[in-house]
Amino acid sequence: MIKRRKDNGFTLIELMIVIAVIGILAVVLVPKVGTIKTQAKTTGLDTNIRLVEGYVQSKITKWADKGTIATEIQDDIVAAFNNEEITNPFTFSKNVTETATVGGDDALIVQRSADTDSENRKGAVVVEIDNSDLLTIRITAHDNNGDMIDDLSVDITP
Repeated sequence: MIKRRKDNGFTLIELMIVIAVIGILAVVLVPKVGTIKTQAKTTGLDTNIRLVEGYVQSKITKWADKGTIATEIQDDIVAAFNNEEITNPFTFSKNVTETATVGGDDALIVQRSADTDSENRKGAVVVEIDNSDLLTIRITAHDNNGDMIDDLSVDITP
């Protein structure tokens, strides 16, 4: 007669196999977490651009008809988003300014096209106003390095 031992727990081999499988999954999945995080933040930028685009689309004809100057348009956009409606997805800042601040954590930067400062735009949505000939407003998004994301840019004219 063969005696069987009682199964009171896991054997060392079974535990080592489970740990090895978990280790393999971790090696495969950990690099993907950074990519997913960046994609989520880029989606946040897309949301911010759509918010600003909707506001500008609703006002641009009025601005063009009245002959509103760029500084007044700047003030109008800043006032509209100064109630912390927009957040920089990379820095979680809610700053809305007319020029890029030294800290570089603005959520929305509204400027005239003549302003060429490209510093400190990390994660920001930038609104550039050009009313030299025909009122044109360009809205761009910038990644965590401050570089413009080509797929997330919109030109609006009346």
